[in-house]
Amino acid sequence: MKRLSTTRTPPIRLALNVGGPIDLATGVFVKGKYNEDILLGGISNLQGLMGDPNTMKTAIALWMMGSAMNTIAYSYISEILLYDSEGTLRHSRITSILERCEHLDRDDEGNIIMDFQNISEIAPELWYDETFAKYIKAKMATKDMDVEIEFLKDPNTLKTLIMKLPTGMMIDTITYFNPSTSMDLVMGEIKGKGGSNDKSNNTLALQEGKYKVNMMATLTPALMRTNTYGMIVAHVGDVIDLNAGTYAPKARQQIGTLASNEKIKGVPNNYTRLLTGLWQTTNSKPLVHQDTKLAEFPKGNKLDSIKEELLLITLKQHRSKDNVSRALEQLIVSQVEGVLPHLSQFYAMKNNKQYGMVGNVQNYAMVLYPDVKLSRTKVRGLIDSDSKLRRAIELTADLMILPKYHPQYEFMGLICTPEELYKDIDDMGYCWDKILTLTRNWWTPKQYSSPLAYLHILNLLKIRKGLYEYKAVLKLISKDK
Repeated sequence: MKRLSTTRTPPIRLALNVGGPIDLATGVFVKGKYNEDILLGGISNLQGLMGDPNTMKTAIALWMMGSAMNTIAYSYISEILLYDSEGTLRHSRITSILERCEHLDRDDEGNIIMDFQNISEIAPELWYDETFAKYIKAKMATKDMDVEIEFLKDPNTLKTLIMKLPTGMMIDTITYFNPSTSMDLVMGEIKGKGGSNDKSNNTLALQEGKYKVNMMATLTPALMRTNTYGMIVAHVGDVIDLNAGTYAPKARQQIGTLASNEKIKGVPNNYTRLLTGLWQTTNSKPLVHQDTKLAEFPKGNKLDSIKEELLLITLKQHRSKDNVSRALEQLIVSQVEGVLPHLSQFYAMKNNKQYGMVGNVQNYAMVLYPDVKLSRTKVRGLIDSDSKLRRAIELTADLMILPKYHPQYEFMGLICTPEELYKDIDDMGYCWDKILTLTRNWWTPKQYSSPLAYLHILNLLKIRKGLYEYKAVLKLISKDK
């Protein structure tokens, strides 16, 4: 008897690392070529970010997209398409926010190379048809964008997985991503109709909604088939129902985890259904010192004179196809510099009984990097200048939240304290200076030909238990004989 069909398995859906607390909150671990654990987390092919005005949505979305493309540019090139439907974003602002993404392609003047357009020069539907759609067609047609993902196998051929190069696209925001016919109608440009008070305007919302439904429906396969990563930003507002009486049924929420008094503004009903990940900026408050009334963590330069320069943004995860929903995390965002991922991780640890730190509340050091003394007024500058400190913060912060999002590793007996990890790894003959200098926290397509070795906290925990098999990395971090 012969089978009538051969079962095929689609390649694994990748997620690009962005750093901070986001990767573990959204990710799943997969096995690499040498049986090592690799975290696929960060942003997915169709990622959403929503929130109230002035909650740093754009800065956070740009950081996520830029950080994701930075991991790809480490191996190949970075390519980002960005459309601003509100006309409020400047290229200089983008460059400032993405300054820490050192591998992104830049021109001779240091500006991030990207295709950046806004509503003042091209209407949303024209950008979608003439820029995005043409880009997708060209990417599908060319073999030049085919790359090997070194650590994964194709489930059907069992050879190294070949996919399109991950590239990025961002729309800020879909709330105002309305076709130009809407404006034409209001301005009286459509013959026989229009004007700001014309009754024809009553159908505007229906027309705009239909357009966005169709756009989202075509956007999803376009991104998936070309391995393009879309970041779709939206506004959140209050629910105002003038027709609801005392006994009227309540309107159905757009997504079950949204607060009852909130709605996502100007999005089609398939927005929340098609996204593979969705975060909301739920709270924003100045992070100021109670005595100085200036930034809690000063920069040590002219930024220190800016009141409320640092903001603490709370993020709520409404949707994650690979991990839990309702997750809450916090990011520190500078109004000048954008997201500060390592300072965010440091702040979370310090507020958790100075997790992974030794010393007192004024002067302390990281357990994994005891040589550098820290204080509230110096830590921000030291994070910027010391790559080993950044690496120690990454590993310690991930150790702190790993059981929160991946409790199976605690059940397996892998979780330990930072103090135990530091001592045991040292006693086994491995060099912490090499770990902090020669390893990285994010995957990249050329995983094994990289100058820096991939070593996530889970890999370190397995080294401690003798469960890690990648000999090249073990040799790399061993103490000199």
